[in-house]
Amino acid sequence: MLARDTARTAADHSVRPLEPEQLIRLVTDHQTRLVRDARQLLDLVRESLAVLEEDLQGHNGTAATLWNRNQHRFTSATQCWPCWEDDLSDAVASFLRRDIGGHRVVVNREVQVRRDGLPGLRTDIQIEAPAPADTGRHTLRVIIEAKGCWNPELPMTARTQLRAYLSEPDTAGLLLVGYFDCTRWNTKKRSCPATNHNIDDVRREQHEQIRQLTSDGVLLAAAHVLDCRLPGEDSDWRKTADESA
Repeated sequence: MLARDTARTAADHSVRPLEPEQLIRLVTDHQTRLVRDARQLLDLVRESLAVLEEDLQGHNGTAATLWNRNQHRFTSATQCWPCWEDDLSDAVASFLRRDIGGHRVVVNREVQVRRDGLPGLRTDIQIEAPAPADTGRHTLRVIIEAKGCWNPELPMTARTQLRAYLSEPDTAGLLLVGYFDCTRWNTKKRSCPATNHNIDDVRREQHEQIRQLTSDGVLLAAAHVLDCRLPGEDSDWRKTADESA
């Protein structure tokens, strides 16, 4: 509690009034965001991931691009299995570049942060933005650790991998889980070691990991479970559409 109170007090002291030109730009350009610290950059990334999920699961969504299949058309005989984690990271990084890249925000893949042979060799996705000159902060960073829902390390990723990146100042972490478990997944092509885990269970597990990681108020992190399922009766967006019909 003391750490959180101190952080809030420090944030209050770091607030600077906007210049008229900045205020006008924020009001007139809805794509413009004011990012002064790592928490605001993390919020921006999370908002972008919410947009990505709408793109994946909306009408004629793009979720199919994250799946392999053995034939051109989807039929009852089509065999489908998820992409690999590297493919997921590539797709997420590409979307973030289009959605929030530019305006001095840089999205990188596979950034080396430690020498060969040491743990935490490369980050999956790293988003950087310059800190405002009058804040005295370092470069702002959000580091994303991306996992597929089938990864056996999922229950411990926050403390064994993500935590290692958060020792740098002005750095936030994001545990991103691609959730693919649905009835169209042909487990003969590649199995999922986790069984009977629905998307809500995975979300609770990942949010609990982050809660434990950040409970002392020192580290800044969040979790996001990205719905990558193929359209079908077990997809959240399909249930919503059916209920509103």
